[in-house]
Amino acid sequence: MYVTYLAVPAVLILSLGALLESRSEEGLVRRVRDLALGGFLGFLPWILGLVVLDLPYLDATIHSSANPSEAAEVHSRSLLSAATAGLGALSHNLWPWTISHADAAAYAAAEPDILDYTTTAREWASRALINVAALVGIVVALRRRAFLLAAFLLLPAAHHLFVLRTANQPGWPLLPHRYLVLVFPAIVAAAAYGTAALLGDSRLAVKRAGQVLAAGLALVALAGVGSHLAWLEAPSLEPSSAYRADLYRAANSAQVRLHDAAGVAALAQPHDPTYQQEVWQGLARVYPPIADYYLLFREDPDQRPYPGGMFAEDPGGGGDQAPIEPEQLRVQVRTALAATTLRAGDDIARRDRWICSWTPSAAFLPVVRSVLAEQLPPLRCPETSALAPVVQQQPEVGAPLQQQPEVGAQGSELSE
Repeated sequence: MYVTYLAVPAVLILSLGALLESRSEEGLVRRVRDLALGGFLGFLPWILGLVVLDLPYLDATIHSSANPSEAAEVHSRSLLSAATAGLGALSHNLWPWTISHADAAAYAAAEPDILDYTTTAREWASRALINVAALVGIVVALRRRAFLLAAFLLLPAAHHLFVLRTANQPGWPLLPHRYLVLVFPAIVAAAAYGTAALLGDSRLAVKRAGQVLAAGLALVALAGVGSHLAWLEAPSLEPSSAYRADLYRAANSAQVRLHDAAGVAALAQPHDPTYQQEVWQGLARVYPPIADYYLLFREDPDQRPYPGGMFAEDPGGGGDQAPIEPEQLRVQVRTALAATTLRAGDDIARRDRWICSWTPSAAFLPVVRSVLAEQLPPLRCPETSALAPVVQQQPEVGAPLQQQPEVGAQGSELSE
């Protein structure tokens, strides 16, 4: 569904272009009727699949992801805000001619569809040349009153705005390249048509401009070929030897970068398998399988959000379920703490900031405090944190003074 509904802007803009091109001819009503009937028949299998299978999925998963706040954000997004965000994210979006570098071994193993790369002057120059050539093609098509062709050449812009407006929250405003498949043919056609129009002009200055543009596009194409030929080389297996995609999937963990691979695999395979499921549950909290999927693959750790609301839910174990042992909760918390330390690397301040963002439920709070007191006694969270030191209560007159334990304090009360 996330691919097929992207055909909507293409169908609409091409239909509009066809009607504009035939508006001065006779039989406009017949043309509109034939266009509508042909479109209905052609899309009938998709329409049936949409109504029968995909609409519930679209409503429950893609635009809401079982998260009402995310659904509200998507539906409240204006076209202007989408365009602004899209322009701001342009340097991070994937363009097919200008891939510079990627964590290739990890990506190949985890099968994601977005690449991190460093934006360079070459890439900006490539985009400028392609866009200038495409813009010339659109202008020429409009001047020649070839409205259907102009509509086709305008598809990339309309399609891009449509996707930005409807993109789900985790990847917004970045666009993985599968969303852009429909626009690549139009970009190539527009650039080629515009350049050919300049080269075929009788005016020498215009012809010279066409030659310069054609030479620039040829250089872009050669540079793109060179970038992609490098991907044909056999990759080095040494960096990815510790990457265990099968183990991460078994642990319901994803978003594991190459430099975290060995550490995550070690956490997922504890020496004592007694609490294997609890270990995997704690690991998946920090390396979640779905949430913020694309964002976590960014290079800059500050742009890779740490999962919020850690341990905020009720651990369960009531009703018909077997009661949860305290040690099961401790294993989850210990594993999440170890995974947080792994993700933070050498940045102790980032680690502490992430841990202090935890918001444990009443059932998890004493366990979290106990584990932090055992393994991270120096930690002191700010007052705004749910894990801030407990404020000493004012005793009643005549009552003995009692000190409440705080995160990092040692004592039998905490271990109890």
